[in-house]
Amino acid sequence: MKTNKTLPAIKKRYRYDEVVDVIQKSEGVRTTICKMLDCSQTQLRNYLEEHPELKQVMLDAREQILDLAESVIRENLT
Repeated sequence: MKTNKTLPAIKKRYRYDEVVDVIQKSEGVRTTICKMLDCSQTQLRNYLEEHPELKQVMLDAREQILDLAESVIRENLT
C-alpha cells in the first residue's frame, strides 16, 4: 500500500496582499504568521522562497519592532 508523503495543503489560499498584511500585523514573527495563516513553518518557508520580495516585508516588520524596543530602552536609560 502506497502512502502519500506530500505536505498538507494550506487550508485556505491567501492573496498576496493578505499575506503582506499578516506579516506586518505579526511583526514578522514566524510562529504568529503560521498561526494566522493556518500553515506550517515549512509551508511558510516555501512560500517565502517562491516570493522573495516577502522576505523583505518580513525583515522590515522585524526592524520596526526592534526600533521600537531600542527607543524604549533608551528612554529608560535617561
